[in-house]
Amino acid sequence: MPDGCKLVIYENGQPVATGDSKSVSYKIPGELSSAKTYTVKVIGEDKAVMKDGSGKELNATVSVTVKQGLWNNIIAFFRKLFRMNSVTI
Repeated sequence: MPDGCKLVIYENGQPVATGDSKSVSYKIPGELSSAKTYTVKVIGEDKAVMKDGSGKELNATVSVTVKQGLWNNIIAFFRKLFRMNSVTI
């Protein structure tokens, strides 16, 4: 990436975290109760989203899905009981 660029994480179109040209991280505050979508964009020195040679914005999207139903909680209970690694959000 060119000098002066940075990575920015957006939630619902609003910036929530800014990193350097190599990495950015964001700790989600509290507990998630619904699905969330985050977009990471490469921002240049002029505060505009950088574009590739074909004019497409340099960004990536990550979706976090919450599985909080009764059935998922029962599965998580038995996985924990039998020490099977799992993550239930």
